[in-house]
Amino acid sequence: MSGAAKLTTKDGRGIIIRDGKAADGVGIVNIYRTVGAEKIHITLEDYPFHEYTESRFIKALLKSGSYLAVAEHEKRIVGYCRLERHLAPKREHTAEIAMAILKDYRNIGIGTALTKAGIEWAKTTDLHKLHLSVFATNTAAIALYKKLAFVEEGRRKEQICIDGQYIDEILMGFYLRDKLTREQGNKE
Repeated sequence: MSGAAKLTTKDGRGIIIRDGKAADGVGIVNIYRTVGAEKIHITLEDYPFHEYTESRFIKALLKSGSYLAVAEHEKRIVGYCRLERHLAPKREHTAEIAMAILKDYRNIGIGTALTKAGIEWAKTTDLHKLHLSVFATNTAAIALYKKLAFVEEGRRKEQICIDGQYIDEILMGFYLRDKLTREQGNKE
């Protein structure tokens, strides 16, 4: 994605989906802390970093060729999708997706819009694959990723423990170029 796009959510709210920037660190730290406190969707419950540290991380992330999309409602960051390119040579053809959305903004189309923005950005790069992990209990996120053609690639059985209950972590991938495109690319 380049620039910004307007989204009218399923419940009628006007959301801006735009490329992220270092100044978004404050809003992203708020999301980490708020979603983490729910203790059901992300592994960090108490986000240890300060807004300044997050802003510096975002600046370095973007400089390294990764991507960040944010959802903004009334000048407040309410969700983000980060695609972090792997820098190791054997994995540099991949990027890992991390996404979080504030509770009052879920299941209204923001996750789809953020993920699509990330995919569109990735298509303009030399990336081959996007990957992520999601808690097996997060059925809404799993449905979203499947709708966008992510495939389940594996499970880490009982990898997550929430309130004494063991939960599988599902590994999913999205291939940016279909088999025919990959085969044609190998011939050139």
